[in-house]
Amino acid sequence: MFKRIFFTFVLMLFVASLAACQTKEVVVEKTVEVQVTVPVPVQQTVEVKSTVEVMVTPTPRPPVTLKVLNYSQEQADFYKEAVQVFHEQYPWITVTWDTMAQSDYQTTLPLMFQNNESPDIFGTGWSGGSGNAYLALSEALTNGWVQPFDETALDANFRDRFPNTNKLMEPIYSKDGKIYTVPRDGEGPYGYGYMWYNPDIFTKAGLDPVKDVPTTWDSLLAVCRKIRNNGKGPYCVSIPEVDPTQTQRILIPFISLDGGAMWQSNQTGLFDLEDPRTIEVLKYVRQLYAEDLALPGMVDKSFSRAAIANGTAAIYFDGGWMPGVFSSTRAFGNLTIS
Repeated sequence: MFKRIFFTFVLMLFVASLAACQTKEVVVEKTVEVQVTVPVPVQQTVEVKSTVEVMVTPTPRPPVTLKVLNYSQEQADFYKEAVQVFHEQYPWITVTWDTMAQSDYQTTLPLMFQNNESPDIFGTGWSGGSGNAYLALSEALTNGWVQPFDETALDANFRDRFPNTNKLMEPIYSKDGKIYTVPRDGEGPYGYGYMWYNPDIFTKAGLDPVKDVPTTWDSLLAVCRKIRNNGKGPYCVSIPEVDPTQTQRILIPFISLDGGAMWQSNQTGLFDLEDPRTIEVLKYVRQLYAEDLALPGMVDKSFSRAAIANGTAAIYFDGGWMPGVFSSTRAFGNLTIS
């Protein structure tokens, strides 16, 4: 930017005559207007935007060690993998997972509490104080073994994740409005509800091990009768019956197929044997024995599982953990998991 400066000057001519030492007056002939361009520096403000990367060092979390105790030895490999994945997401937390035989768990857990060596997290499994029943919350509270969940650390809809438990109802999962435990199986396919079978037995009976897999009560009876072949073939179904906690391996999936009859009330936690639909299930299971289709005798789960591996029986009902059982137990040999 430039400014114009206008000025007028008068040209006066003086002629000095040195010889005569005389002065003459000069007359102004004209006024001249001159335009001059002068550069003038101008200040300018420039807005500069830039991204500044600031390195923030997170506050280190104090290390935490959690001791977990359970009794599902067939899932040992899965637990190792789960611990590794968990540690990658929460590197300041170290989980030590101790897995023991279920029979040892029954007597060891109470002793660990008595010796102040109790785990931080444990399964409500077999307990010496409970005899042959699963450890109840009331027993754990009486012994001072448990503390409630910090619900401020849980999602607002945490209870809604367990609709089949009436949102973790009392007195099984909660007490005085506080949550103490959650079902291990939770929602989804991990719990009871799988039918495991030996495809070789199906093939030998002239059945297609894929197309002829029974999906209804009637089709199961038809398949079982063909496999048993009037007592000439292997048994169709292997059912553990040493106690009610074993029998429910077959009752729960059968009850589900029967429109959801309540084997266990989600209001009281008690077994509802008076529900007409539950009675119908029990009658159906009894028919399997009456027709000599089920493996006889009061056998445990280990015997029942091995029966479908060695060809004694074709079908066994249990949970989603069975692949780990089959792969970790020598008794099952090279059984094809179907």
